[in-house]
Amino acid sequence: MIAYFTRHGQTKWNTEHRMQGRQNSPLTSLGKEQAHWLGHRLKHTRIDHIVASPSERTKETAGIVNEYLNVPLSTDERIMEIAMGEWEGKTKAEIEKEYPESAHHFWNEPHLFQSHGGESFHDVHARVTDVINDVSERYQGEHVLFVTHGTMLKVLQVMLEEKDIEQLWEGAYMQPTSLSKVSFEEEHPSIFFMGDTSHYRVD
Repeated sequence: MIAYFTRHGQTKWNTEHRMQGRQNSPLTSLGKEQAHWLGHRLKHTRIDHIVASPSERTKETAGIVNEYLNVPLSTDERIMEIAMGEWEGKTKAEIEKEYPESAHHFWNEPHLFQSHGGESFHDVHARVTDVINDVSERYQGEHVLFVTHGTMLKVLQVMLEEKDIEQLWEGAYMQPTSLSKVSFEEEHPSIFFMGDTSHYRVD
């Protein structure tokens, strides 16, 4: 399987620095535009199937991209964003004030992070590992686009690079509709690129 991974387009809560997790916020006009940019980039690329997180923001992004691809589109709950529990809907500033220790762990010592009613990064790592093992067999020989979330992509990067959760926030930030490409054709995954935004248009 050749896998392409992208994050949903910018949402209203992204602009307000609110934690989304399993809750949803609509795409902004820029977020929709970002999805069109990605669609333009991929329209001459072989994509056999799109798999999206069932969150509204990822389904909307996938739907826009699929206007250019017109391929089968399905959803998979296992590529949903990290469940943030009590943090969902709160701003980063509110979280840092109400949960100072957990907030410090989240951004600085992610391996120690314990959520309030949600998932740890270790939970997400197990989920990512499970879904990758499954889909790499299910879509063997195919080229698949996965439309998912920022934290999911950072955990995926850690898994692919065989790093520890402690190193989660190292490396590039996964921008909305940034694109990553990974081959699962051999015994070990091969990364072509991660978090590429060369399709962004700046007027």
